[in-house]
Amino acid sequence: MPYSFNSDQDLLQLSSQKELIQLYISQIESELKGRVFSLPEYYYLKQDKILDEEKERLKGFISHINQQPFEYIFLITSDSKWRKASRDLDAELVWLPGFSSTEMNQEETQNSFNLKFKRLKC
Repeated sequence: MPYSFNSDQDLLQLSSQKELIQLYISQIESELKGRVFSLPEYYYLKQDKILDEEKERLKGFISHINQQPFEYIFLITSDSKWRKASRDLDAELVWLPGFSSTEMNQEETQNSFNLKFKRLKC
């Protein structure tokens, strides 16, 4: 059953999560200039759980990327359901908790990024 939006708040939250992910990716690209290749966003219909078909679709995508000369593959999401589903994927999942960048000031956002980025480098 497709995910239904209960309010404008749901749409606002999804929009904020997308904005935050884009901010993190931008920071990572800036930090690792010339050593990162970002692919377009991966879209799917949000549901109560991650369906097997969706995992298989993403596995195929990752398999194609693994044939390229990339050493690491990171998937960045705010959807907590992917945390459990990622065990079956041949990629590293980076989960960003669902909070809005408008809820934090610039310094808090930067500090949050620095903490996540240090974890990625380990």
